[in-house]
Amino acid sequence: MMPVRHGLATLALVMPIVGCGDLLLPTPVPNRSLEDFEAAWSFIDSLYPMFQEKGIDWDSVYTAYRPRAEEARGDDIHQILHDLVETLRDGHAYYSTRGGGPVFAYVSHRYRRDKPTFSPYLVRRYVPGGLSLAGNRTVEYGMLEENLGYLRLSTFDPDRMLDDFPSVMHALAGTAGLVLDIRNNNGGELANVAGVVRWFIDSPMRWPDAFTRRGVWEDYEPPIQPVSPITRYGQSVVLLANGASQSAADMMAALMRHLPEVTLVGDTTTGIACQDHEDIEGDLRLPGGLHIHIPTGCMRGYDGVPVEWFGVPPDFRVTQTEADLRARRDLQLEAAMALLREKAGGGG
Repeated sequence: MMPVRHGLATLALVMPIVGCGDLLLPTPVPNRSLEDFEAAWSFIDSLYPMFQEKGIDWDSVYTAYRPRAEEARGDDIHQILHDLVETLRDGHAYYSTRGGGPVFAYVSHRYRRDKPTFSPYLVRRYVPGGLSLAGNRTVEYGMLEENLGYLRLSTFDPDRMLDDFPSVMHALAGTAGLVLDIRNNNGGELANVAGVVRWFIDSPMRWPDAFTRRGVWEDYEPPIQPVSPITRYGQSVVLLANGASQSAADMMAALMRHLPEVTLVGDTTTGIACQDHEDIEGDLRLPGGLHIHIPTGCMRGYDGVPVEWFGVPPDFRVTQTEADLRARRDLQLEAAMALLREKAGGGG
């Protein structure tokens, strides 16, 4: 009988350890990182317009990132969202931390390459009489040699950028040709782009087609209306752009390159051209309190190729390097001046 009593004693020792209360399962703690990832991935999946054009397999992205979200703890979700947004390769997409500002995860390779190769201070050595400032100090203009005009637009951002523009164009009206420089222009308002382009057209100009995940973007922007024929600039123009000409500057290049009197010189623009469709919300607050933003509409060039990612290529590619900068040479500006001299002399 001893083995039986030993067994009962053993059972009595075990029972307090696994009591009835311990058999109840605790309430599961939600994995907010996984919820945030699922919400962000699904939101982007439903609205982002450029998967096909960029060759992004978004389902494969889900497969790769979900295990990371399942294992995430604490602030790990920040890095996951950073990498997820970066996968779009879109400079207008971002995420925001709780109480923090926007974090733009992607920087174009063209921007990294060309940003350090341009200096507005070097330009001054090509302008004997110096440069004047206008438009809240965002517009620089002056005279190059041989009666060639120079006009630089550093941004399309300020609300008052165009206030002084009629007087600027009046000062350049008698030039034999014009260098319009948008290198390292960080973009801004399309209304300011239209306000510049209108000085170089002689009839209303429609914007190129735009699209969303739902199809063609109707009424993208109203046609650009020209200034009067008397004030329009009618001489040859060289538009200088580089890999750090982005956003609204991408658009500027796409429009101006289409005009017969304009030649685009320099390098392919950044290719950050998708934006916010007024009727398609691109912002989402995630379950954990974080926030993501994606652009929901993109513009094609007049050739049908999206400006986003592909950029606007030049008519004449002229590479500028940091070594050229150290040697105090602006090869792109020199090429623009040579081309204008040739056109003014009847060579093309």
